[in-house]
Amino acid sequence: MQQPNLFHNTSDLTGQDLKEVTAQAQSQTQAVLNFFKKYPGMLFMPSEVHQKMVNLKLINWRTPIQSIRRALTYLTRRGDLIKTPRKKAGSFGARHPEYCWTLNQPAQ
Repeated sequence: MQQPNLFHNTSDLTGQDLKEVTAQAQSQTQAVLNFFKKYPGMLFMPSEVHQKMVNLKLINWRTPIQSIRRALTYLTRRGDLIKTPRKKAGSFGARHPEYCWTLNQPAQ
């Protein structure tokens, strides 16, 4: 199976700029995975992941929520996380629910 893209170069970056943003995407993705490993079995919406990671100083408060969503999508496609059918009221209220993710744990 082909690995999903970690970073989509929509800005047509090249050279050192591309290397830097790709490294940043890898770092953010690893931080998200480490966060879920710290809380196995728990369900989190993207906005919760972002807020909790900021509170724990795992990411900068300026980190866009889109970066968290990108990491969740990548980790889900790679099989590390599971997007559950469960939804909760998101940061914009009950009219805009968000799906929840959890760590993909092998059956024991």
